[in-house]
Order: sequence, then C-alpha cells, then structure tokens
Amino acid sequence: MPINSGNQWISFAALTLIGLPLISISAFSRDGVGGISVDAAFYRPDRGTTFAWFEMAKGIENFHREHYRAGGLVEVYLRNDGKEPVSVERIFVNGKDVTEPEKGGDVVWWRLRPNPIPAEGFGELLIRLREAPKEPIALEVQTSTKETLRLKIQPALTPIRMEGLAFDEKGERIFAFVELVGEGKQRITRVWLDGEDVTKQTLILSPNFWFNVCPIVVRSPKRLTFGSFHYLRVDTDKGTKAAVLFRARDDFFPLGSYGYVTPKEYASNNCNLYVCFGAMRTHELDALKSYGLKGVSALVGEGEPRKETMGHKALWAYYLMDEPDVGDYYVEGLSHEKRVSSNAMAMVKRDWRCYTADPSVLTFLTVDLTYKPAN
Repeated sequence: MPINSGNQWISFAALTLIGLPLISISAFSRDGVGGISVDAAFYRPDRGTTFAWFEMAKGIENFHREHYRAGGLVEVYLRNDGKEPVSVERIFVNGKDVTEPEKGGDVVWWRLRPNPIPAEGFGELLIRLREAPKEPIALEVQTSTKETLRLKIQPALTPIRMEGLAFDEKGERIFAFVELVGEGKQRITRVWLDGEDVTKQTLILSPNFWFNVCPIVVRSPKRLTFGSFHYLRVDTDKGTKAAVLFRARDDFFPLGSYGYVTPKEYASNNCNLYVCFGAMRTHELDALKSYGLKGVSALVGEGEPRKETMGHKALWAYYLMDEPDVGDYYVEGLSHEKRVSSNAMAMVKRDWRCYTADPSVLTFLTVDLTYKPAN
C-alpha cells in the first residue's frame, strides 16, 4: 500500500475544534517575551476498520482478535512570531518524557515539521498514541528558545476535517476538501493561508456542507515554491477549526510502478513515474527525463540521498524504506500489540534528512498490510 507525500491528492485527517471545553493552553518564555504560540490543537482518533490482514501469521491474527484498539494523533499547529527559528527539544505526555519514545510505549512516534519552525512561520507537531486515551492528554513542549507550552487536550471527536489537497500547474491555486464528520450544522466562514486571511481569494463551493463535503479553491497571494511548507486553516461559524500543514507541489498526478529501469516501456504504456528499489544514478535519471518520466529513488548509507543526483529534474521523491512495518513483526522481546510502528521514528528521521539535504524533492514511503489498520 503506497503512501506518498508527493501525490496530487493527499489524504489525511487534520481537524481541530479549539474552545475552552476541549483544550487549555499555558505558555512560559524567557524574559517574559513569547515567540511561539498554539494556533490550533486537537486529538484526532483513528476511524478504525473491521478489516484485518493476517498473512498466515498467528501472532497477527491473535493481535487483531484480542488486543487491537484504535489509536489516534495529537496534532498541534504552532506559530512562531519570534525573530529566530524554533525547534522542539523535549516533549512530555502525561508527565512522561517521550522525546525518545521507547519501543512498545504509549507514544509511538512524534514529528515536528518543518524543524526548526522558521521565524514568522508555522509548524506542525504530531504525536502518535498507541491507544485512544480515556482521560485528557497533558502535553508539555519545551523549545530551543527556552519557552514551555503546556496544553491539556480532551480526547473528543471534532466536527470537521481536511480530507484532501491538490494544486494547479503553477502552484497558484490550492484545491481542498473539508469534511463534516460531527453532529450538528457547521458553516465555513473564513479561510487562512500562512496566517493571512484569504477568504476573499477563496471559492467556498458548499459552505454548509453538501452531502457532508465542502470543496474550496484558494488562490494564493503568491506562487508556492515546489516542496515548500505552508499552513492552511478554515474556520466555521461555531468556532470550529480544521487545519493542515502541507508541502506545495504542482498538478503532476503520478501513474507508475516498481520495476526495471525501462523508461521506454513505461512511457509507451502511458506511465509517468518509475519507482526504484535502489538508489538511482545520474544516467538512469537522465534516461527517465528523456522519455518525460519522473522517478522515485531509494536512499544510500544510513538513509541519505545520493549526493550526485540531488536536484536532478527527473527526481520526484526519495524512497525512505521498503515496507518498514514488516520489520515490526520481527521485533523481539515485545508482544505483538507493542511491536506496531517500532520503526516509525527511524522513518521520521530519514524523512527529515532528505528534506534538509534536498528540499525541492518530496519523500515517499511504502507500507505493507502488516498489523493493518493499527499500522
């Protein structure tokens, strides 16, 4: 099952309802001057599914029958109004330091993007929980600027969420879909891009949610650079917010597969993308380019881009690892319900090494059905 951050359509569930009953926030900073603040925060539970894939493995079958519980994400959108970049140095969840999550622990992985958050920019902090919490989530975030954010988030379903993004050829328009998932009526009233009110530049096609969906078309005040980070938020008349941090791209819609480097055959079959299990070299990318194809290349060494091919015009994304969730099954010393996503933090680190080395190229990850839907 391929999951990639470069597809024209990005499926996700970034939703938030900010209000006194659902979240409380306190912030402390050096010299009383705060640069970092919370723009939106929430808990997003997994949808869950009855589907399970055992792969003839009794351990996985027993896990689904006896131990599977739907987990979820803590999502926090941060705003840096300071004059210097800000990174996260330590994270505490319910009083426990999870900066380096222990394998099998309640916190599976966490990620800050971009890292650091640039001055006068936005960032997304995600914290993956193994199981849905029954009590409010106490979160403490300590930053590189000696600021501390303390949040208490209720594990409650919120009414709306972003469900997909796409872009036009020039990176000037953003197509987004907002889904109504809660009870009661909601009406979209305002749209924000990178902290700027772009409601007047946005076509809100069904603000009252026609069949629970509202498509919106945002015309960006300036062209979005391919691969750059941006923050989109919508508000409703009930005070509900839906938000997402994304990497900009164009209208390229990938159609391809894994296989041998045979660009002529791919092109003759109307494919436009080739995915390689190995790290492609310059001459292979040159061959793809000559047939109008783009490529996804694996990493070298400890999970780094090949230096000689960085920035190549045919290089569309870096392939982080092949099915890391299969490796979860072979982790020793843990019961199956604790093995899920044992390799996740390693993928987070690979992803960020790729971005810092070559920010114009996206990242790509393929997962197996191992432990689905828990993975």
